[in-house]
Amino acid sequence: YTLSNLTDYTLLKYTGMSGGAANLSQPELLSVVSVPGDSVEITWTPFSGVGDETGIKIYFGTLEGIELTYTDTILPLDYESVVLPKPADPVVVVLVSIDDEENESIQSDTYATAGSGYEDSFLIVDGFTRTGSGASYVLPYHDFALAPAQALSNWNMSYNTCATKAVTDGLIDLQPYSAVFWNVGDESTIDESFSDNEQELIKSYLRQGGRFAATGSEIGWDLDNKGSATDKDFIRNYFKAAYQVDDAGSVPVKILTGPYTDNYVEFDDGSNGVYQEDYPDGFTPVNGGSAFLEYQSNPVYVAGVNFHGTVPGGSAECYTAVVGFPFETVWNKEERFALMRTLLFVLGYEELPTGNKNLVIPEEFRLEGNYPNPFNATTVIRFNLPEQSDIFLTIYDLAGREIILEFHPMASAGRNALALNLSHFSSGIYIYALSAGNINKKLYGKMTLLK
Repeated sequence: YTLSNLTDYTLLKYTGMSGGAANLSQPELLSVVSVPGDSVEITWTPFSGVGDETGIKIYFGTLEGIELTYTDTILPLDYESVVLPKPADPVVVVLVSIDDEENESIQSDTYATAGSGYEDSFLIVDGFTRTGSGASYVLPYHDFALAPAQALSNWNMSYNTCATKAVTDGLIDLQPYSAVFWNVGDESTIDESFSDNEQELIKSYLRQGGRFAATGSEIGWDLDNKGSATDKDFIRNYFKAAYQVDDAGSVPVKILTGPYTDNYVEFDDGSNGVYQEDYPDGFTPVNGGSAFLEYQSNPVYVAGVNFHGTVPGGSAECYTAVVGFPFETVWNKEERFALMRTLLFVLGYEELPTGNKNLVIPEEFRLEGNYPNPFNATTVIRFNLPEQSDIFLTIYDLAGREIILEFHPMASAGRNALALNLSHFSSGIYIYALSAGNINKKLYGKMTLLK
């Protein structure tokens, strides 16, 4: 069997060598919401009663290391929601169903919440349901909603998390929330990145001045390239973006605006433990939209489009942002924080609450290498600086000849990146050297150009 077969079978947990097997239904977690009184309200889909489950177990955890570390709670099967004291803030929640012998089902998706309610809170909407054979991610559960949760927690922001079903069924109303972050992963035409019902709810939110960010790899392909007239109207007149290309390539993405301008983020190409993002959408800004992210591809494609203004039928100015790859596939934590800060910036949050704004400053001048490697024309060299310094980049061929010398003044302390374009050079192996003006150390790396 392969990993993709997991979605085709019901989990069987054996109670003993001579005993039978437990047929346990997987819980569907709908929402995790902070409520006044330092408590959390947890809601899930009622069980149908076709399995052997007799109760539901709630696991609590923290965002630190995404480990479930707190005491669990067992509830009767006829419950479909509960309010419990928070064992931590932020708090992470996972559900499993159990039988009389406490055998456990496959777990639910993993959600988190922080703060004390709706006021000034953000809503994280988990719209990723595409799994199984043919999908980039095959397991029947995920913790992808923790990626934006962890990033928002970096600035001590309040947020709740829910599934799209909680929104479309009326359990969660978008209107009270300061901003909505909606991720659809790699959902495409079969799964619908945004259904007609979801579109209408989002339109209503934006018409009243909402702030909305969407991330996912097939939004343009599904809505604009393959979509109905309603779909095309939604993406072009509310997200202010049009489809340009289905696969912009596994390349770094450059940030074009905000505090992290000219920094880069990378999404998982299948080698970094999230899932392979193999079809990132490229957009064209339309109807007043602006590019705020850019794939370092050849040719260059737009990776993110933002808008500030009034949408059709609107009574107040809103903010929107759409990104052509899923947020959670940005596997490096600091880069996720940079992307979230950029999303907040284009959604109108130029100033943020006091939190852990300053990322960890490395203790030494250190080279991380270049990515992608091998590469075709463009790559990004990443390095860490313990203090602000001028940077010199030298490129050599294998004969030791110097072919490029670049000077980059006043690179900031922390993680840095230099984009390199070798489109005018022949395929082969090249050596690069980095030196810092006030650090007595030179770093070397090797890269392979393939055309």
